[in-house]
Amino acid sequence: MLGEINEYNFQASGKLIRPTLLLLSAGTLSAEKVSQPNTLNLAAAMEMLHNSTLIHDDVVDDDDMRRNQESIKHRWGNAVAVLTGDFYLAHVMKLLFKAGDREIMQLVGETVIKMSEGELKQLALHKEGTAMTPDNYREVLLCKTASLMSTCCAIGNPALKEFGEHYGLAFQLRDDINDHEEMPCSEEMLMQELSAAHECLKAIPESTYRTALRQLVDILQ
Repeated sequence: MLGEINEYNFQASGKLIRPTLLLLSAGTLSAEKVSQPNTLNLAAAMEMLHNSTLIHDDVVDDDDMRRNQESIKHRWGNAVAVLTGDFYLAHVMKLLFKAGDREIMQLVGETVIKMSEGELKQLALHKEGTAMTPDNYREVLLCKTASLMSTCCAIGNPALKEFGEHYGLAFQLRDDINDHEEMPCSEEMLMQELSAAHECLKAIPESTYRTALRQLVDILQ
């Protein structure tokens, strides 16, 4: 069953933005670092972590579709979806242990906590019937989306942690604006985050990897 689910899930693997951010960030330190086994394992771990959260989110939100196909929750049921998400999380832990970097393990652990808190904050606001304000909207995005992208960049190059945060906020803002989500988001907020992301890149030495990161930012304009 897991083999069937894995094949189904990864045939619509999305944009792979998170491992891409990690690998490009690593490249800003050295081209050799990009192809090192530890770097590749960590990139795979971050993509698996992202997929785990999506699978669990579909259960929480009762979503039947994910990436233009039936969600795992809808196709196999809630129990299988929860266990599949846990299975991916277990492999994330295994890959982190294999990398053997305690600081990265701690960083990822803190990130999972933030992501869970962000989801709970959003659920609490919905349950209370509290309208989403720009401030609590940004706070939720910082936890749910930006924290993981920031961590991916920091794993590749610690100097890019803040860049990843601004990029993550911009990424979700662009997504919500394009999808016409009923959120307090605006083009002005998006431009502020894009400008901040560009500013963070100025401290990084010029390279093809920095250029690629800049292009990822420009795509969101």
